[in-house]
Amino acid sequence: MSTYETNSASVWAASTAWSTALVLNATSAAASILLARASIVTCRRR
Repeated sequence: MSTYETNSASVWAASTAWSTALVLNATSAAASILLARASIVTCRRR
């Protein structure tokens, strides 16, 4: 493997990990927002 191939592979791995982290953060944020809305609705019903 040349240095260019190694660099491109490491860049691809880093970008993949970065996009995965962004997706996980967005998913957890959406879940927390939904949970907050659900708790607000249940509190209002009471």
